[in-house]
Amino acid sequence: MVSEQWAVRAGGMDKMAMTGARRDEDLGISETISTSAPITPNPFPVNISESTSLQITTIWLNGKNFLQWSRSALMVIRGRGRLGYVTGTTIKPDESDPTYATWDAQNSMVMAWIVNSMEEDIRESYLYYSTTKELWDALTVAFSDLENSAQLFEFRNKARNLRQGDLDVRQYYNSL
Repeated sequence: MVSEQWAVRAGGMDKMAMTGARRDEDLGISETISTSAPITPNPFPVNISESTSLQITTIWLNGKNFLQWSRSALMVIRGRGRLGYVTGTTIKPDESDPTYATWDAQNSMVMAWIVNSMEEDIRESYLYYSTTKELWDALTVAFSDLENSAQLFEFRNKARNLRQGDLDVRQYYNSL
């Protein structure tokens, strides 16, 4: 591992010595920096803090709010770096592969996040899927009304007939 010391001066940066320390004279701060070969990340990194809570959203899937629920759940899943399990881009390795146990644990964790954000009567029907992708696809087919023209007509009518009235701007905007 190679380390270098840098000192910041008014005239720029001067390379000092190979000690592993850096000093910023203007701020009176010194810190240790080092350079080494890049570390290859685990393809299925485990973050213990993400497993402490199975509730990923305050919005519970109730059968009528799939669009709002799915957007909220996907934001958290994406933020935790696990969107590939939902989309299917994180491929299930062979059971003989050394990464299988980690993949299986993380797939199960994402499935638990999703299932635990559903109302109980819906949850029971979705406990038996083996992958997050299968679970998400089944939920999308069952609850997504994006292609339902009657519902789109209803939404357009509500938006067209909505008036601000006694609502403040924030409430009116959220209603839209």
